[in-house]
Amino acid sequence: VKLQARSAANEAALHARLHAAARQLQSANRALAGMEAREGDLRGALDDARAQVRQLEHEVTWTRQRTTAREAASVARESARERDLLLHRRDSVGAHAAAGG
Repeated sequence: VKLQARSAANEAALHARLHAAARQLQSANRALAGMEAREGDLRGALDDARAQVRQLEHEVTWTRQRTTAREAASVARESARERDLLLHRRDSVGAHAAAGG
């Protein structure tokens, strides 16, 4: 009878440990699922940030190209003004000389 009581007590203790381990496993599974969900959220945020960086890099490149084009156009206009001024001066000197001046 003592042996049966001890065996029953051991079985009850093992059963209690089994239930405790099962609860821990469920808790760990819930925690893992939460971590996986957060990982998915973080991956989505990372993808969004990467897309934003690519967009900003594109805008920087486009702005640089536009600025370079504007600077080139400005230099071309200034060169044309200088050429026109020199041609005007040449023509004025030539007209003055032709008039006997």
